[in-house]
Amino acid sequence: MAVRPSVVIGLGTTGSSVTTAIYNRFKEFCEQTGEHLESIQFINIDTAEAVAGADDLKMKGRYISIALPQAEAALQASLEFDRFMKQWWPKSYTQIGNLVDGAGTVPIHGRFAFWQGIGPGGAAEDQFLPLFNRSMVEVSKYAPDKVGQPDVYIFSTLCGGTGAGCFLDVAHMIKNDPDYGDCKIHGFIVMPDIVNMKALPDVHAKTQSNAYGCLIELNHWLIEPGLRPLKDELTPFMKKGNETIDGDSTPFHAVFMISRFNSNMRAFSDWQDYMDMLANAGAFMMFSPAAKDVADGLNNYVTLIRSETKSTNPQPRRFGSLGAYTLR
Repeated sequence: MAVRPSVVIGLGTTGSSVTTAIYNRFKEFCEQTGEHLESIQFINIDTAEAVAGADDLKMKGRYISIALPQAEAALQASLEFDRFMKQWWPKSYTQIGNLVDGAGTVPIHGRFAFWQGIGPGGAAEDQFLPLFNRSMVEVSKYAPDKVGQPDVYIFSTLCGGTGAGCFLDVAHMIKNDPDYGDCKIHGFIVMPDIVNMKALPDVHAKTQSNAYGCLIELNHWLIEPGLRPLKDELTPFMKKGNETIDGDSTPFHAVFMISRFNSNMRAFSDWQDYMDMLANAGAFMMFSPAAKDVADGLNNYVTLIRSETKSTNPQPRRFGSLGAYTLR
């Protein structure tokens, strides 16, 4: 089977750029092979306008804007009426501006925008989850019974605003979905040394600090629930309706950390090269002759590390990476 039915999610500008590039590759692949374009579904989420090239995705309702033109007013209302917000938002931080052109390299801006969004229920519950469920229903039509639930691929950074603010929430929300929570979720996380190739110099220190904080969070949630430190001191991780969710399962089955330099300290010279590398990696894993073998090997590894996790060394072993090579 050349196509492995999947749902691909891009968070923030970088994640959405990769997702859109994968979509364009898949569209060309389907035109050449006669495969069904609907067998892989795409979702982009951002606080800014849709990335260049995403018009086709946007017309199909695959782009969720979580921009907040009246962000400060929405924040005041949330802090007054929303118990969930009171548990994690810094009470003294109220001047956040308007979140209409990105989240300002501030992860809590992105997280707030994801939960608040457009409408009283917030982007997370009123927009993302229904779209995700519809996407899973659609791709399941093309999945053989023995394959199980379709895979989910999440592309993001952990050093900006939108993606860094909501990548854990998106994964946890999927894991707690009553119909599709058993799907395999793979994260592709772009590190700050790549982001800083494009970011202005005055935000480089901020992207590195954001990455440090997000890595600590990610590492904590990838530890098996019963082995996490300070579990009783953590506030509930997220909400669903009027209920809170503690994050009782690991949000990702595997996480690929994408850095600028390889082990020989060689690197591409252009930011776009890394976006193309990620898009090609996604294409290889989802729609190529090797897609099934790659998925089987990854699933076997996840099963192995889960069985080998010990209380004496609970640190997660779900991290990996990928790279590219050139022929000269």
